[in-house]
Amino acid sequence: MLRRVLSVVVAAGAFAAPVTAQRAIVFNLNGGAYQHLINLNDYGNPIADFTPGHNFGFGAGIELSRWVAVHGDFTFADAQARGTSYFSGADVERFFYGAHLELRYPQPDRWTPYGFLGAGAVTVTEAAGHTLPTFTRLAGMFGFGAGYRPRGAPVELFGEGKAFVYRWEMDGFNRMQTDVTFSVGVAYRVKW
Repeated sequence: MLRRVLSVVVAAGAFAAPVTAQRAIVFNLNGGAYQHLINLNDYGNPIADFTPGHNFGFGAGIELSRWVAVHGDFTFADAQARGTSYFSGADVERFFYGAHLELRYPQPDRWTPYGFLGAGAVTVTEAAGHTLPTFTRLAGMFGFGAGYRPRGAPVELFGEGKAFVYRWEMDGFNRMQTDVTFSVGVAYRVKW
């Protein structure tokens, strides 16, 4: 799956590069809320899920055209485990890192809605203590957002929703997880 996503990213980049000469390197910072959508198990014993939490992230990318960009991205999310599992009460951190292809649709009023799809990995660890073993898994990523860039400014303000899909296969749990973040941020463009 990761190879297919990377193939699509490279192909889209090769197609989009000649479309326009106005390319940019983009750096961004963002932060906001975190939530998981699927519990680690069905309701029963032990119940294992997480409280809503927070996230922050940063990234860098290349705008190949007005419509296509490729980004590398890192997102940190933190939430407390709850329920009756042995790690209930633990502060569980997730580190998502990977790359994604972004398709943009610039509007005349300087708003730009966009969607993205990518892949990478997630590392899950406990903030303090050693109740929960640290593990890393492949992860898919997709989402949507919208940005606003004042005329002539190199800065764009944006809001986005992002989902990470991965398998939590550890300590008796074996379930596909979907974690989501809702963030606001700022991006800075350097034309080249």
